[in-house]
This record gives sequence, C-alpha cells and structure tokens, in this order.
Amino acid sequence: MRRYATAVWWVPALLGSFAPACGGSGGGDDAADGADVAPDETTDGADALPDESPEIEPDDGGDAGEVPTDGADADADADADADADVPACRRTGERCFSFVQVTDLHIGEGLDDYGTPGWDDADGQEYERTATLRFAVSKINLALEEYDIRFVAATGDLGDSAERSELLKAREILDQLNVPYLPAIGNHDMWPYTDRDEAPEPMGDRVFEEVFAEQFALLETLFDGFTKAPTPTYNPEHRCTSHFQNYGFDYESFHFITLDMGTREHAPLGYPGVHAASDLHDFEGGTWPWFEAHLAATATPGARNTFVFVHHPPIVTTVGLLDCLGPGETERLDALMRRDGIRGAVWGFFAGHHHVEYAMSVYDDQHVIVMPATKDDAAVRVVQLFGDGRVEYTTIL
Repeated sequence: MRRYATAVWWVPALLGSFAPACGGSGGGDDAADGADVAPDETTDGADALPDESPEIEPDDGGDAGEVPTDGADADADADADADADVPACRRTGERCFSFVQVTDLHIGEGLDDYGTPGWDDADGQEYERTATLRFAVSKINLALEEYDIRFVAATGDLGDSAERSELLKAREILDQLNVPYLPAIGNHDMWPYTDRDEAPEPMGDRVFEEVFAEQFALLETLFDGFTKAPTPTYNPEHRCTSHFQNYGFDYESFHFITLDMGTREHAPLGYPGVHAASDLHDFEGGTWPWFEAHLAATATPGARNTFVFVHHPPIVTTVGLLDCLGPGETERLDALMRRDGIRGAVWGFFAGHHHVEYAMSVYDDQHVIVMPATKDDAAVRVVQLFGDGRVEYTTIL
C-alpha cells in the first residue's frame, strides 16, 4: 500500500579512462569530502524601517484623526511577505531536506523469462533481486525522519530486459516507500525481450510510461510546476515511435529534472535489447530540445539549485561497452551549461549505469555523482541539501 502524508578493484582503472568533457577538471575534491560548498548569496528581507510617523497636518475636508502615510508600512509588509516565502534553511544555512537515490535495480536479472511467458507479461516472482530491493525500501523508510527525506529518485534500469512484469514488480516494491519516488528510464528498460522472444522495436519506453502512469499523475499533484514532456513522438534516427521520459518540477527553493538519454539503437553482434550508450535525441520531440527549453524557462543563473537525474553519466568514456555520450554531444552540453540565462543554475547530475561509485566535475563546474548498483548490496544514497549551498552526497546506507 502506498503511504504519503562497492566500489570494486577496477574502479581506479575505470576512472582513469574517463575524459571530462571540454576541458573540465577532474573530480578529486568531490570524491574527497562529498560536499560542495557554495557562497551564501541568499539575503534576508529588508531591514525593518524605523518608525518615522509624519506630523499630523490639518486636512481640509479630511476625516478628523486620519494619519497620512508615506508608503513605508506597505513596503515593510511587502518585504515581510517576500521573506516569508524564503525557506527557513535559506536564512540559517541549516539542512533544508534530503532526497535519496537508488539505481540499477535489474529486476529479472538472471532469469531467462521473468514472470509469465513472453515480454508483455505479468506476475513476476519473488527472488534475490526483489528481496534486495525490498531491503533497500525498508532502509529508506527507516531513515526518513533522521535525514528528513522527501522523495526518492530511481535512476534507471529498474528492470533487466524491459519485460512488463519486471517493471510491474519494481513498481509494486517502490510503492511501499513512504515518500514519493521518481521513475527514470535506463537502457535495460528500453527494448523488451526474453530468451525466446524480442519486441519488434524499442518500445520499452511505452511500456515504462504505461506501468508508471499513475505515479506520474501522482507526482503532478504533489510537486509545484510538474511538467512532463509530451509523448509519443516520431524518432527519425531509428524510424520508430518513442516515448521520451523527461520531466521536471520545483520543490521548495530547488528544481529537479529527470532526463531520458538512453539510446534506441539495437545492440550489435546478435545481442538482444539496446546497446549501452546514451544519446541526446536532438530532433523535434526529443530529449535535447525539451531540456534546452525547460532549462531556459526554469533556470536561476548562479543559484546552483537545479539537480538532474539521468541513468547514464553525461560524460565521455573510453571503456567500450560502457560508453555514454560522444565528444560532440558533451561539447553541446558544455555550451548549454555556460549559456547566458542558464549559467550556474545546474549544480550537477546524479546517475547510475556503471555500477560503481565515483564523483567528478565537468562542464562549467557541474558535478557528476554516480552510485553503485542497488541490486548488489541494497545501496541507497542520501543527498542532503543545505541552505548555504552545501550538498552532502557521500552517505550510502
């Protein structure tokens, strides 16, 4: 019932192969302390004006005893109203709230055909992966009060082969969270298949949208300014219909965006599903034009108060099958982060996909924070946002 109110031995070698885009610096400082300290640029409301009541002058025809004003009281009231709209944490620098990230659940992994026969199925069984996710959900629910957790971002690969039964089981378990959750799509959610059958095209995004339709409708009622990209749209790169899972919303004085950058290109060499790379999808109705327009409409330049959830880290890698974006795509992302009216709005990106933990800085000093797969040790990342601009992200439950 829904209720609302490792790193491994090859991590150094893997990180050595990452190339921060467009001359961005490495993330040594990020990995060291896990906190980003920004200057406090938030100011209190105007100081209270002194009481300078004017002398009472005779007023021809006026009511006896009426005291004229010079607008000072009205200005003070306006300042008080504006100050009341600023969260208390912004005035004190204390923790505003926290959110949690889980990623790479891979429900269905290790089974030839999860649930009932075929990929468009139901009735997924309980086994090791579902037990691990249930444990992760329990850890989150127990930590809600300690960390003041407001929502959970599930950053992709909720299933393993995009079977409907996998996503239904992921939804069933995530529905046990006592806070809202944000479903993001990953490459393993993109093209449905079993050991005997494969969908004719990358229609996992449509299945994903159907399975989480009620959750998206709920998010729209819970979060201010919730906006989801319209679907479907024609995908000219792969000559198919795509349902890009892009959305954003405001929460308190922050903005959050979930992006769909998973490729729709089939895996090579006879492998099923899509391959592991990501894509900006730069065409009408695609992710890139939506992201550009959404940032332009919501960004507060210099505030560093926008956080992006995405399955693939938005960087260039040279690890072959773990490749993400290409150099030309990261150059465009770098230019967007530096664009007038947007520059300094985005703090960074929270991703999964690589199943290991690392942090780096790229572009215009945006952070890329990647966490281990939840499927392995029920890993749960707690991200704490502070009113003075700090972001603490090293806590893994």
